[in-house]
Amino acid sequence: MIRTYTSVSACAVLTFLVVLFVGGHIFLSHAGAGLRVSQPKQSPPSEVALEERLLQMHMVIPAFSRDQLLRTFAKRLRPAMEEYRNITAHNMTRIGTFRLIVTRYGVREKQNSRLLRQELSVLSGLTMKQVVFVSLKNSTSTFNRAHSVNLLLRAACHEENCIVSRIDVDMQIKASFFINSQNEVVSGETIYFPIVWSSYHPKSPELVQWHWDIQTVSNNLPRQTMDDYSEHKGHWRDYGTGMWAIGGPDAKIMRLNEVFKGWGGEDTDFYHRVKQQRKVIRMREKGLIHVWHPKMCTRGVTVFTDQQVDECNYSRKGEIGSELGRELMVKWNTQHIDDEDSGATHKNDTRIHAVWRA
Repeated sequence: MIRTYTSVSACAVLTFLVVLFVGGHIFLSHAGAGLRVSQPKQSPPSEVALEERLLQMHMVIPAFSRDQLLRTFAKRLRPAMEEYRNITAHNMTRIGTFRLIVTRYGVREKQNSRLLRQELSVLSGLTMKQVVFVSLKNSTSTFNRAHSVNLLLRAACHEENCIVSRIDVDMQIKASFFINSQNEVVSGETIYFPIVWSSYHPKSPELVQWHWDIQTVSNNLPRQTMDDYSEHKGHWRDYGTGMWAIGGPDAKIMRLNEVFKGWGGEDTDFYHRVKQQRKVIRMREKGLIHVWHPKMCTRGVTVFTDQQVDECNYSRKGEIGSELGRELMVKWNTQHIDDEDSGATHKNDTRIHAVWRA
């Protein structure tokens, strides 16, 4: 008889064999019932890997002779960024780096650039590297908004993880603008053109509130107050297209038409050209507020054509206040001028009551 021997020794060896595969951290062992596979421990993402997932927000601001407004802008920007960081602290996809990019014109502005950068850094909480000034190569003092924006777009980030937003220096930003830009902007597909809230002359809602208070007392009615977005505090600029946010690759190729000179026109032209190439997102943005300031409509300085003069004056009138607010402003101004002419001095409340009695 021919006996066949099974490889008992081999089975025994397999019973106690431990195979160590170092590269994959796989351990095989006999544990009574069979094999157990021990998977490698997941290491937390490195700072480099995390940084690659974070977005960048580059805010480009075309400015000329607006140093004090830039300081105010930087001061308002700080709480907006802090609020955004608090809201998105645990989000894997969020804006990790903010950058402020501003134009500098003329010899005087260029000479003062370093000191101003330091001030903006302190006020905003950004580092010096995150405050970038783009100077013209020549020493001209002529300001062209479209040319300024194009210079800033060239200096901005052009990577896929970048969002480039065009902001005016007279804007107040809140965290919701950063969140909406992050959610709506897709490079090569969508561009965000927010509808901005435009605040009225600060005296206008004050006069309206005084007017209401007097009516309340006279008629024994409950006190009426206005919310932050009351029709008497401001209005939505449904017609405006000057503010926008685009992806980094789009910022690399898209440019404004520099033939426009003076007040308005370049933003509308840009909007219509962009609309032919990308999907445009439009919605009312509570996180972007135009702060009231005097508007100059001087021919030959800020406006050059009859159309620009008319549009500028129409805009200036509309920014004073609501219909009631403008009416009360006219009365208040008339009383104020009369007081100055007569040399009289009154407390504000006395003068306001005199206006309503008129």
